[in-house]
Amino acid sequence: MFNPFARFIPELIDAFRTQGERYLVSETFHASVDVFTEGNTELPFCLYNDLAFAQIHLQAVRADHYIAIIDLGKEKHLAKVQEMLAPASPYLIYSNLVHDNPPLTDLLDKDYAPKLRKYIERHTTWRIYKNGSLKPKIQLIFRELFVVVRFQLQQLRIKFANIENY
Repeated sequence: MFNPFARFIPELIDAFRTQGERYLVSETFHASVDVFTEGNTELPFCLYNDLAFAQIHLQAVRADHYIAIIDLGKEKHLAKVQEMLAPASPYLIYSNLVHDNPPLTDLLDKDYAPKLRKYIERHTTWRIYKNGSLKPKIQLIFRELFVVVRFQLQQLRIKFANIENY
């Protein structure tokens, strides 16, 4: 499966704390099959500045074995995050932040645009011109990877797995 997320690096912790972003929610994410990372557990850290939103996320994916709220204001939690980020750790930690970078945009435009068009043709009443361009964006919402597309005044949010099937 496609993984648009960057690895979580220790420098992000200080940046998040400086900005007042205090809570991380960890959860399982099966992003890819890679022989170099096989056997490691992939966990995205979703960032929240409000504990209530972090708790909503926790409740939404309660069944996940790795779901947890990490409070960057607590030293014990910081130590655990540092341990998880260590090179010998069995975890691969990702940030849920997705930037509009050229490689991601190119990949979506070249590899997934035909699949996205087929999905839109079959599941919507949108009539996009043959040479019309789509500007998809990626979102991670409660463990699911979504593609968001806008056309005229409408917006469509599609599970990424549904697009990969086309």
